[in-house]
Amino acid sequence: MKFKLKIGPSSESDIILPRKIAELLPGTDIVESKLIIYLYAACSDGLSQFDAASLSGKLPEEFEKDEIARALSFWRGAGVIEIAGKKAPKIADMLPVETDKTKITVTSGLQTRAPLFDPEKKPCYTSEELSAAIDNKKEFKQLLAFTETRVKKPLNTTELSILYSFYDYLALPTDVIMLATEHCVAEGKKSLRYIEKLLIAFCENGINTYDAAEAYIQRYVKYKSFEGKLRAMCGIGERELTKNEKTAVGEWSQDKFYTDELIKCAYEITVNAINKPSISYMKKVMDRWRADGIDTPEKVAEEYSKSKSAASSCDRSFDTGDFFQAAVEKARRA
Repeated sequence: MKFKLKIGPSSESDIILPRKIAELLPGTDIVESKLIIYLYAACSDGLSQFDAASLSGKLPEEFEKDEIARALSFWRGAGVIEIAGKKAPKIADMLPVETDKTKITVTSGLQTRAPLFDPEKKPCYTSEELSAAIDNKKEFKQLLAFTETRVKKPLNTTELSILYSFYDYLALPTDVIMLATEHCVAEGKKSLRYIEKLLIAFCENGINTYDAAEAYIQRYVKYKSFEGKLRAMCGIGERELTKNEKTAVGEWSQDKFYTDELIKCAYEITVNAINKPSISYMKKVMDRWRADGIDTPEKVAEEYSKSKSAASSCDRSFDTGDFFQAAVEKARRA
């Protein structure tokens, strides 16, 4: 597997490490620290791609290939390197996690999967168990150093227990845990409980690799961005979306058919038909458009102006009275 640096050197003559890497170095071991310094120097000299095999002959002889592979995994989890020429894998539609105190349900498309995570069976670790984990489990010790660096504080016993449950109970790879932590911190959410919700979503969806986790996060970010725009358009506010609304929003956010312009068309037609915004009504309108191959505002205008002797073009604001009248009548008959 070939990798490349995500953050390139800032100078061809000097090695200048990004602040993010400098912050993480105190928690790294000798292999991880020497590896990243070498990579920045080598990439300044033209190295563009690398893997554990190609690096094993260029680093000190005592560094085994599997140690280098582990170090690459660490820096990948930290978001410093990525697979060269990678494409996000295709995975099932993934929507937000709905949680309460006793169950966790993950909605995916039109299906609801049975929860695999049981909070009542989650272990409660003693101080002795946690100390032993830090002393004897090298990967967890590195994960702890990474987490404390990213959340910018030492973890207390409760937080340490939560972090260890990611590694021990959820049994997720450290690079996946690090990726989830990076994402949550970037959102301004540094709570271990918040990170836990995302990791549980990974487990519920059978996600246990970096690539699948990254694809999930990308889809989730896209969903939340789209949901925010739709909430603003429809004046929904902060109320929880219904299951059917989430399904519709999830479909619209992931399918390129549903452009912003087409959704605005459906919104305007809905408001003029029933005098209020309605995601379910918009879905009914756009489902019919999809079945009929109507995928642009111009085609929408053409569809609703066929009965007119002189078709009028549909502008972006959809202010044409004739257009609305025909659109409303058509939508009501659907």
